[in-house]
Amino acid sequence: MEINNKTIAVIIDFDNFNKDLHLQILFNELEQMGNVIYKGAFYTNTVDKDVKNKGIKYGINDFIVEPSYSKGKNAVDIRIALDIMELLNKEYIDCFCLATTDLDFAPIIKKLKQRNKFVIGSGLSSTKEEYKKLCHRFISVDKIEEALEDTKEVKSKNNNQNQKSKIANNRNNESIKELVKIVNLILKNSEKDNEEYIQFSVIIENLYKKIPDFNPKNYGFSNNKPSLFFKDTLKDTYDFKQSNKTLYIKIKK
Repeated sequence: MEINNKTIAVIIDFDNFNKDLHLQILFNELEQMGNVIYKGAFYTNTVDKDVKNKGIKYGINDFIVEPSYSKGKNAVDIRIALDIMELLNKEYIDCFCLATTDLDFAPIIKKLKQRNKFVIGSGLSSTKEEYKKLCHRFISVDKIEEALEDTKEVKSKNNNQNQKSKIANNRNNESIKELVKIVNLILKNSEKDNEEYIQFSVIIENLYKKIPDFNPKNYGFSNNKPSLFFKDTLKDTYDFKQSNKTLYIKIKK
């Protein structure tokens, strides 16, 4: 299922998620998923003078400073949990995005899902797979950052960077090969119609279960829509057909 038309509240643990490019990537991704109506940033680091500037740049509604009064549990985590529970009562918000590298928010994610809210996680690709799988979608900002850097290398015509471009191309090709292996396995184990086609949405939902942070941008594609990525980048590997508004896919013979 491709995500769009969501009404999104973004909660940012600014103590550990504040790199400028990561914020840019996050909001670019969310803009393609729906309408972000709330951006809240929570932090204890009052020394960083760039914090407020970033808030202005990215249109963050609330900057909540929650000093840590004791060692151990960060007071920011508790404040985030309280504010999410308050936002949870606003029925028009159907999607929450938690941007953090802190895995202690697993109980909050479970609570949001119990209330039938769509949950997007965002952090680093090194985040534990179990945590990623708790979310409906997970945005690994460092993967997209790396893909952006690879794309720049490939487009560069500077002779000193030709070798880097080759490495970037090879890395991207290997990643796509691994993706195709996983997709083919899903296709093999899925129920087909009499022409051996399978609903594309079924394949994508199963793909997210195996790769929680799957994103076409991880492979250098300009858009995060899986259908556009498959029909463009993988057109030599798969056949597609459209019936009414439903897209179908099968392995090209």
